[in-house]
Amino acid sequence: MRNAKRILLAVDKSGASWRAVHYLANLIAGSSGFHVGLFHLELPPRMLEWGGSEDAETEDRVSEERAEAYEEMKAEVIRGGLTMLQGFQRILEAKHVDVAAQIVQFEEPLDIKHLTGHVLRTAAERDYGTIAVGKQAFSGLKHLFEHHIGEQLLRTGEGVAVWVVE
Repeated sequence: MRNAKRILLAVDKSGASWRAVHYLANLIAGSSGFHVGLFHLELPPRMLEWGGSEDAETEDRVSEERAEAYEEMKAEVIRGGLTMLQGFQRILEAKHVDVAAQIVQFEEPLDIKHLTGHVLRTAAERDYGTIAVGKQAFSGLKHLFEHHIGEQLLRTGEGVAVWVVE
């Protein structure tokens, strides 16, 4: 079994994530051996398609410019996610909770199945034995699905403890 004291805390910008961070900080404050990984998923950035050019030199130049612009867009999304995670880290560290990682990754589509699978894979790959999530985290998807990511994690997570914070 994976290390139950390694907790992957899946978060977004919702109030539920803030509550989950505060709950976890208070729950394990002062306890030894716990390590928290803060985890956030984002959609990859989008670019409009370009019609191309009949001139090969122009085509190559514009393709390179678009590739550079896309990489900068990705970096900006990651910086925004890391800024959010740094805020959460400060809350945890104020309670002397060790934050072992800040992880921002892309997933598409951001539906309940893909979100859940990505969280579970990340937990397995990084040896997290516990996954924590706020009950309404990823709430922007609520209108698309009849259940929440926490419920799906409880249904499908094997070999891992799942904490759903109200």
